[in-house]
Amino acid sequence: MRVLADIHVHLYDCFAIPRWIEAAMQNLQEAAHRTGEEDDWCGVLCVLTTGKGSFSGMVERIQVSLEGGGYSVEEHQEGAARVSSPSGGELLLIPGRQMVTYEALEILEVGTESDLPSGHAVDYLLNAIRERGGIPVLPWSPGKWTFRRGRQIRNLIDAYIPGKFVLSVSSLLPRSSPLPGLLKLARGAGYVVAAGSDSLPLPGEERYVGSPATHVPTGFDPCQPVTSLRRGLLEVSGGVGVVGERPGAGEVALRLLRLARRKRATGPETNRSSGAVQ
Repeated sequence: MRVLADIHVHLYDCFAIPRWIEAAMQNLQEAAHRTGEEDDWCGVLCVLTTGKGSFSGMVERIQVSLEGGGYSVEEHQEGAARVSSPSGGELLLIPGRQMVTYEALEILEVGTESDLPSGHAVDYLLNAIRERGGIPVLPWSPGKWTFRRGRQIRNLIDAYIPGKFVLSVSSLLPRSSPLPGLLKLARGAGYVVAAGSDSLPLPGEERYVGSPATHVPTGFDPCQPVTSLRRGLLEVSGGVGVVGERPGAGEVALRLLRLARRKRATGPETNRSSGAVQ
């Protein structure tokens, strides 16, 4: 079975959860259409937490918010949760965490929710996440891979081999923009370049959940969502691609401007939810 996975999902306090779920289902359905095969696929969201929240707490919040709307939220294998909508759509939610390394690099732990704290060296976290059964991901974001941090990413690409970690792009890369140089370098070296939405902590940003998405064309097992996704991204990795619509340059610029204005008005701490970091 194929999987379409958003590996960088935030659920901020300002998001309307029914809209968040429906946007994910619609965006992943459109991504499936873009692959040319609309049947036999599964949609997966990796919902990230920080030290301030837990995946189980997020699932409970989702369940409460969807009560009475015809939705179903159930426990699933490997610590995942399954959400069914009144229209018949389904999503699997898997746990994940977002951390910041000693070197000020963001790193995602996809598929597991360990007790690893932020602040460790990037080499330690890459290996520790993998040893705990997770998928280590280095997510690209505008301006965050420049100068010293850009050199650190380049060194990691050179020092490791494909299969040790994944890199990812997000909805903050305009559709008219080419793949950033470090991601192009990584892909050329054989690393998987995956995708996740990385929505911003602003009302209305839930519309981006599920796009762009990571497409793993074979080998996904819904009964083992974390194990099979990990295998597809780290062990097999053949044919993994990025699908889905990304916003235009003007739309991305406006989103970032809105975020900057909000931070100036309210301060950075009020832009965070219990389950995500920006």
